[in-house]
Parts: sequence; C-alpha cells; structure tokens
Amino acid sequence: MNCRMCNSTRLFDFLDLGFTPPADQFRRRDQLLQPSAHYPLIVCLCEDCGLVQLRYVVSPEILYRQDYPYEASTTRTGQQHFQAFAASVVEKYHLGESDLVVDIGSNVGVLLEGFKACGLRVLGVDPATNIVRIAEKRGIETIDEFFTEDVAATIAADRGQASVVSGSNVFAHIDDLYSFGQAVDILLKPTGVLVIEVPHLLHLVDSLEYDTIYHEHLSYISVEPLVGFFSRFGMQVINVANTSSPARTGTYPVAQYARGVSAVGTFAYLCESDLNGRDNLFHVLDVSNAASPALKGSAGMPNYPTGSVIVGNTAYVSAAPGGVRIVNIADPMAPAVIGSFPTPKYARSVIVDGALAYVAT
Repeated sequence: MNCRMCNSTRLFDFLDLGFTPPADQFRRRDQLLQPSAHYPLIVCLCEDCGLVQLRYVVSPEILYRQDYPYEASTTRTGQQHFQAFAASVVEKYHLGESDLVVDIGSNVGVLLEGFKACGLRVLGVDPATNIVRIAEKRGIETIDEFFTEDVAATIAADRGQASVVSGSNVFAHIDDLYSFGQAVDILLKPTGVLVIEVPHLLHLVDSLEYDTIYHEHLSYISVEPLVGFFSRFGMQVINVANTSSPARTGTYPVAQYARGVSAVGTFAYLCESDLNGRDNLFHVLDVSNAASPALKGSAGMPNYPTGSVIVGNTAYVSAAPGGVRIVNIADPMAPAVIGSFPTPKYARSVIVDGALAYVAT
C-alpha cells in the first residue's frame, strides 16, 4: 500500500482494531442470521507527509451502494449548520446567480439548499441511489455516481466550470485522492475554491475519539499533509477554520431572556421574551463585526418566541403558546410577521424541510 496523499511506501502501523463489519450497515430482523463480512481495521501513519490513514480499503460499492442510511437533514442543528456554511461561502467569495456550486457526496442536498436559497446554480454528485432519490424529491438535481474525472468533465462541458466545489465529511472517505484532485482541477474555475469539511486529527487524539475510526473514514486529516497534496494540482490552502473550538469575540445584551439564536451569513436572529409575556421580540442582528453585534430591526411577537429557523428571506419562529409565526426578513431593518399557524400546545421548536414545517409541541 502507498500513502493516499504523497504515494510513499513508508507507512507505520500504530493501531490495530481487529476485524469489524462496516459500521453503517444496520441489519433488518430478517437479515440477522445471514453471515456478515468483517474487514481489517488498521490505522497507520505516513512517515513522509504525516497523513494518518487506514491500511485496508472496503469497496465503496459495499459501503455506499447498499441502502446507505445517513441523511444530512436529520437534525435541526445540522440544517442550521449547512445554511450558515452556504451563506458564509457566498459572502466570503462574493458569489452571484451565475455561479455554479457542485457538492461532492451531496447526500439529500441540505448544503445545496443553502446555496440555492442564495440564488446560485447547484448540482449534487452522490453514489447512494436511495439518498439521491430523496434529494431529487427535495428539488436538488443530483448525479447518481461516484465523483470521477469523467463525471467532472461532463459537468464542465454541460454547465461550465464551477466557482465552488464543496465536500462536507466526504474528502476523508476517498481512497484515490489523486483522481479526486484531478477531477476537481477539471471542474473548478481557475479562480474557484474547493471547500471541504473534515474532522481534525488533533481532536481524535486529544479526546480519544476512537469511535470515529471505521471503514468509511479512510483518512484522518491534519493541515500539513493537505498543503503538500493540493500543491500537486496547483492549489493553495487559503483558509482553515476550527468550528469545534469557538472563542467568544463579542456579546449583544438583551433586557429580558434570550430564548434562541439562529445565524445565517452576517446576520443573527435572536428571540427575546420576559416571564410576564409583555415584551416578546424577534431581533435581527448584524454580526459582520463579531466583536460588536448591532441591532438592525425587530418584530413584536404575541407570545414567548422560543427559537427560529431561517430559510432564504423567511424566518419560522416557534412560540409558546401560540404556534409558529412566519416572518419576512428580506429587509433586515424591518422584519414583519406575514403569517401564523396555531398549535394547541406550546410550540417548542420548528424544522423546515422543503415545503413542509415540522413543529414540536
């Protein structure tokens, strides 16, 4: 075996977890007595570039083509993360409606929904057929294939090169990283950006996160190996962010109780209420200067607002009691309630998935 990033043969085995079945292959009752395949789970270090990686590779056809179970839209936190992820990329790189974003391992399309809400052209690529069907139903066009040089060339020929190629928790799953780099080089504009989201090796070591070692996770990423690897394709690492170790940079004081905060791009959305139910407000804050958040506008709420979900220019605010209030936030200085849906009990939280909203009471 050669190193996935630098092709070195100087690999040092330092952790052997024996033989295990694929972690995400959950069995139905009628499958429990069937034999299961177990594969070696050995972790090694490249002594030349420093990449930590698995020595044995399970076929991706086995891992991703057999009713792959993970859906990125499962949690509200995940949805909010991907919305903020998309908005931050659009703002940072000054993207517009003519720009194309291609998401590799796009799953059900939650990240692409965020880019689409910002007015960009979007396309997903994912090999899990059952997951692709869900994405298509959500209105996210998705190619049901592994991301290869041929797929990249077809996309570039049909739609033009991409301004952004993204991959959230997918880069570390790829065995042939050289072909991946070649494919990105074909698809990406010369001025484009590749944005990847990966767990950091340091967290695995510091927190003993050995449960994150399984056959899908072929590489355990640190920055130094990435710099050398991407230089082979004429690319530079231009920004590294650690979202798991936040540091307080600023505060915004409220007179009452802060019930819930959502953030998209340079705006934060804060619900404020008091115990007597008199001053219930939904605030829009400008957080472009994180050290000094500034109030842009507020909308009064008839009941305690408990949290919000932001989709495009609309906020869905849960209230206890009262149900869900729908707020137009197209003008941050003048948010306005444009509709409501009453619930018989307190609305604790709301999740929006396409054309449907799910309210917990």
